Amino acid sequence: MTREELSAKIRWPRMMFWLGILNPIGLLPQLSKIVVDKNVEGVSLMTFALFLIIQVSFTINGYFQRDKAVMVSMGSSVLITTTIIFFILRYQ
Repeated sequence: MTREELSAKIRWPRMMFWLGILNPIGLLPQLSKIVVDKNVEGVSLMTFALFLIIQVSFTINGYFQRDKAVMVSMGSSVLITTTIIFFILRYQ
């Protein structure tokens, strides 16, 4: 069985689509906690800055590879992470 056949058999593209949606959703509890509590104690600016660099890189890679799922997933993560960084800087 080729890798393409295996991918089709286990519905890999569909699975990756749903995992891609989970990526930005996973950031929402942190954003919500920061906004509601107006407290960023214990939240690492350096970690979220690193996440942002990685997410921007993957968004650009998705553009070059013409992979809409990656662009949407990572692009959404970029927006949420940028918002988290904004609030970290605001509430420090």
